[in-house]
Amino acid sequence: DVAAAELFLTAVSKEHQHDSVSLVPEQVRESQKIIGKYYIADNGKWGRICKKKAQTFFDWLSENGLLTTLMQSRSPVPGVSTTLDELRDGDPGRPVPTEEVNPDEIFTNKYFSE
Repeated sequence: DVAAAELFLTAVSKEHQHDSVSLVPEQVRESQKIIGKYYIADNGKWGRICKKKAQTFFDWLSENGLLTTLMQSRSPVPGVSTTLDELRDGDPGRPVPTEEVNPDEIFTNKYFSE
């Protein structure tokens, strides 16, 4: 949905008006067209995730070299997190095979009311 992409672009622009965060607006719009259809679950409820979709997402992260041991942080902790610049320089930590990821331990729907 183009409206959601525009809202996102506006929010990021306001949040990061004094730093170097930049987005490619057309890429955000195209991305939204692709992922927007996944926001509503098959049962019509917003924001829920099922184990199959979570596993598909983790498989995609792994296949694209994005499932790694280090996460981005503004206050990195050695062995746990790294700076965005270090990630960009190619230091994401070691790859994590999807076999080591249990979706049940990473996502939850328990905070949604039925």
